[in-house]
Amino acid sequence: MFLVGIPLVGLILLIVWASSHSTPLSKRNWARAMLLWVVIAIVLFMLMAILGGIGLAAMEGY
Repeated sequence: MFLVGIPLVGLILLIVWASSHSTPLSKRNWARAMLLWVVIAIVLFMLMAILGGIGLAAMEGY
């Protein structure tokens, strides 16, 4: 479980665990839930970056 904390290795490991049928059901469900949280975090980060960029672009004339 500590391998999930390593940025790229963790993402690959979550994808493998979430899609493998040989992984125990509880670990597979946990990996799917973690992938969902990763996707939610990325979407929120992108939304905040876009809104921040729009805000900075709007302040260009000041």
